[in-house]
Amino acid sequence: TESTYEINVVGEDTYDGDEKNPITEDEGLGSAMKLLDNLGISGFACTETEEAVRAWTGGSYGEDICKKPDGYRFQFGRKIDGIDVVYSTDIDTVDSIDTDNLTYKGGVDKAVISVDKFGVVSSTVYVYADEDTFDKEEVKLLSWDEMIKAAGESIAKYYKDHPTNYGTVEFNDVELAYVPCADESGNKYFVPTWIFSQNEYNEDYRCDMPLQRVYINAIDGNYIDIVDNMKKIGMYEETGRK
Repeated sequence: TESTYEINVVGEDTYDGDEKNPITEDEGLGSAMKLLDNLGISGFACTETEEAVRAWTGGSYGEDICKKPDGYRFQFGRKIDGIDVVYSTDIDTVDSIDTDNLTYKGGVDKAVISVDKFGVVSSTVYVYADEDTFDKEEVKLLSWDEMIKAAGESIAKYYKDHPTNYGTVEFNDVELAYVPCADESGNKYFVPTWIFSQNEYNEDYRCDMPLQRVYINAIDGNYIDIVDNMKKIGMYEETGRK
């Protein structure tokens, strides 16, 4: 008996026939954005697109006999004025950060929406911050040269406070992003931050993973303690394990 199931395949040419997607990527993205708009969610931008593939299987061994594009799966994240908001959820591989005694509690602006020719098939939405409540403040960022000079001192201080097992650290990526922070009273705000990373390709996950990461405040050049900050904003809590 022939059966049907749906899978998501990324980065593979899975169908060689003449059939095309029943909807275009732009049409699918429009449907996904319309859902967010209907939910009253603003400030989200598409960060990743996957082609959803429908596969028919049959035969005594269940081998694939036909696959064809069937729609799209879109992932969205928060942006402020076109700049990414980073929530520090990919730090398990960072050498100078010990996450063994931490439990992730959530708090990420994220949406995953799947669309086919009939409309939205499935959606998962997490809203951490309401952009309508943002109070924007004019701030002056350090120039690149000023930031690099301050970063040299702050990064050295960071590794003094958070030792690494690596003999040398070679950052190969730097990104300007907004990082959610909180003061001692629990008031939350977003800080423009330079994120220095040493990334390396991970065969298991088939993507680059950070081995080193340091946050440098783009306003004053001081380092932001990643774990301490995440605990302040309620994203992580101590498990009590040692």
